[in-house]
Amino acid sequence: MIKFSFLLSIVFTISMATAVLSDGIIIISPPHEPVQEPLESPYPLVEKNHQVRVNIYESIATTQVEQEFYNPTDNRVEGYYLFPLPYGVSIQKFSMEIEGKPVSAELLPADQALREYEKIVRQLKDPALLEYADQGFYRVRIYPIEPRGSRKIHLEYVQELEEDNSTFEYLYPLNTEKFSAAPLEQLSIIVNIQSSSSIRNVYSPTHPIEVEKTNQQRILVSYEATQIKPETDFQLYYQTGNEAGLSLLTHHSAVEDGYFLLTFQPPEETGLDILSKDIVFVLDVSGSMSGEKITQAKEALGYCINHLNAGDRYNIIRFSSRATALFRELQPATPENRMQTLDWLDKLEASGGTNIEEALSMAVQPISNNSRPLFIVFITDGQPTVGETDENTLLEKISQQNSANLRIFTIGIGYDVNTHLLDKLTELTRAYRTYITPDENIKTKIANFYQKVSNPVLTNIIVDIAAEVEAFDIYPIKMPDLFRGSVLTLVGRFRSQGEYPIKIMGYKNDKKETFTFSGNFQKQEAKHEFIPTIWATRKVGYLMDQIRLHGETKELKEEIVKLALRYGIITPYTSYLLIEEEQHRMARGDEVGYPLLDQSQLTPSSREKMESSIAGMRAKSGAGSVHASQMLQEMSTADNIQAAVPRLSPLNDTQAPATRIWRVKYVAGRAFYFNGKQWVDSQVINRKLTTTQPIALYSPEYFELIKYPDVNDILALGENIVFVWNNVVYEIGKE
Repeated sequence: MIKFSFLLSIVFTISMATAVLSDGIIIISPPHEPVQEPLESPYPLVEKNHQVRVNIYESIATTQVEQEFYNPTDNRVEGYYLFPLPYGVSIQKFSMEIEGKPVSAELLPADQALREYEKIVRQLKDPALLEYADQGFYRVRIYPIEPRGSRKIHLEYVQELEEDNSTFEYLYPLNTEKFSAAPLEQLSIIVNIQSSSSIRNVYSPTHPIEVEKTNQQRILVSYEATQIKPETDFQLYYQTGNEAGLSLLTHHSAVEDGYFLLTFQPPEETGLDILSKDIVFVLDVSGSMSGEKITQAKEALGYCINHLNAGDRYNIIRFSSRATALFRELQPATPENRMQTLDWLDKLEASGGTNIEEALSMAVQPISNNSRPLFIVFITDGQPTVGETDENTLLEKISQQNSANLRIFTIGIGYDVNTHLLDKLTELTRAYRTYITPDENIKTKIANFYQKVSNPVLTNIIVDIAAEVEAFDIYPIKMPDLFRGSVLTLVGRFRSQGEYPIKIMGYKNDKKETFTFSGNFQKQEAKHEFIPTIWATRKVGYLMDQIRLHGETKELKEEIVKLALRYGIITPYTSYLLIEEEQHRMARGDEVGYPLLDQSQLTPSSREKMESSIAGMRAKSGAGSVHASQMLQEMSTADNIQAAVPRLSPLNDTQAPATRIWRVKYVAGRAFYFNGKQWVDSQVINRKLTTTQPIALYSPEYFELIKYPDVNDILALGENIVFVWNNVVYEIGKE
C-alpha cells in the first residue's frame, strides 16, 4: 500500500517531547525563553478542521487541503511542516500557503530524509515516525503560533494516478492514529471524478462512502466524519471505459496463495434495464405491534407502495392469528390499486397472535410464475404462537416451495423476534435480513431498505473463474442479486498466476445475460494489503453465522481460531476461543514463551460480559441475538476494512472500554498483540524459537533494520516488539 502523510514538525519553546496533530507530528525542543505554564500533555496542538477537495480528470488528480491548527496552551510554538512524498507516486506540482500567503518548500530526497527521520527518532526515543523512513519529504518553516491562536494551512498538489488492471487508485493520507492525541473535530473528503468515457465500479476498501452520479462521465464521492481519530488512509478505486465493468485487484506474498477482490457493475449502456418484479409485503399486526409500531409500519408500507415501478405487481398480507391478503392475486401497480391499498392500510389495527406459517404459505403462492423475481418482504416483531411454531418445520415447508426466483427479505422489529428463523429464511432464499432496534425509527429503516431492493437489474448471478486460476474460498458463497447502483463484490484466494477469462452470468427475467472479461491474477503483487483483511472478515463472519444457526463443530472452531489469530479479528466469540487457546498453549509449556494476552485485563467483570455476549449470540431471541445477527451479516458482507475495525475493539460496541481484553494492530500482513509489555507477532506462535535475535532499542543494529521498508511499519509499533522477518525471530527491547 502506498503511504504518505502530512507531518507537522513544530519546534516549541519548551522541553523536548512529541506532540500530535491529526495529520502531523510535533517535535518539542528545549526552551529558548521561560514557559508560561508547563504542559499537562505532550500533545498540545489541536487540528480543528480538515477539508480535502479532489478533482480527478481521467488519471490526473489535483488535491486541495485546508487545515486549521489551534494552540490551546499558554506557550508560543514554531517549527516545520513536513510533507512526506508518496512512495512510487509522481508529484507534478506542489504549492503551499499559510494564512493565505505563499511559502516555498524545501525538498529532501529519500536518502537525506532517512537521515532526518533517524535523527528525530534518536532524539525523541519514539519509533512511531519510522513508517515514513523510506519516503522523501517537503519541509516548510512555520512561524510562531501564539497562545490560544490558530494557523490555517492550504496545500495543493497534482499527481498522476496509478492504473492496475484498467482500474485507477487514489490515496489520501489519514493513517495518523498513532500520532493523534485527540479526535479530529471535522473531517470532509469530496472527490469529483470526470472522464470522457463512462465511470463505474467506484469503490473504497477503506471507508464507507457516498456516491452521487451526475451522469455517466461525472461522479461525486464524499466521506464525512466528526470527532474521529483516523486510523486508515483513504483509498478510492474507479474504472473508465464503455465496456462492461469488472475490476480485479490482487495481493500476494511469496509464502502463501494469493488473494483477490473482484467488483462488477454493468454500465447502463449494456441495456440492463430495471426488471419488473413481483413483490408481496407481509405485515405482522398481532397485539404486540400496537401503538407507535403499527403506525410507523403502515407509513413505511405506504412509502413502498408509492414507489413501486410501473411494471411491478404486488400484494399485501396482514397476519395475526390468521392471515388475510388484500388481493386474491398479484395486481399491477396502477394508481387505482395504490389508492385502494393506502385506504386498506389506514384501517389496519393490531390484535391477536402470530401465525407465521399461514402468512408465509400465502405469500409464496405466486412462485409458479418463474420468469419474474418474487420478493417477499416479511415484517414481524415476534415469534410464531399460532399454527406451526417449530422453526425447522416452517423452514422445511418454505424450502419445498422455494425456487431460484424467490427472495424472502426479513425485517425484525425489536428484540422479541426469533432471529434464527428469520436469518435461515434469508439464507435459504439468497436474501438478507434487517433488524430495527427499539431506539430506531421503523418508517425510516423500512423505507431505506426498500430503496436498496426496489430496482433489480440482474438476478441468479453466477461467477465463473477459469479453472486454471485455482480460485477457492470465495465469499459470498451464494451470489446476491444486483440492484441499480449497487456493486457486486467478491473476495477469495487463488493459486495460479496469469491472465484468464472471468464470466459473470445472470438473468434479466427469463433471459440469460453473460459478461466475459479477462482478469490478470498477479502472483508478485504486494500491494492492496486491505484484501486479506476483508477476505478474513467475511470468512469469519460466515463461519460464526454457521455456528450460530446450525451448531458448533470442532472443525469450524479451529478454523475460526486460526483466522482470528492471524488477522486480529476480535469478537466476543473469537475472544473466548483465543483466550481458551492461549491458556492451553501456556499451560502446555510450548517453546514459544511470548503471551499474546495482557492477563491483567482478564478480570471477572470482563469474563462475565464476554460470556454474556456469547450466550446472547447463541440465543434465538433477545437483544444479544439481534446484535449478533447484525454484526455477523455486516462481517460476512464486508466490502471495506471499516467493517472489520469495530471487531478489533474488544467484545462489541455495547461493552465499556474498561472491559478491554485484547489490544490488536494489523501491520505488515499479520496481527500484532500487545500483552502488557510488548507487541507480539502472531506468526511467532507455534514456531520453534531456535533462531531468536535480540536487538537493543536504538542501537546501530536497530537502525540497520530501518533500511528495509517492510520492517519500518513493524518497528513503528513501539519500543518492545517480537516479530518474524526472513525466518528469524527478532526481539526488540531496551538493554
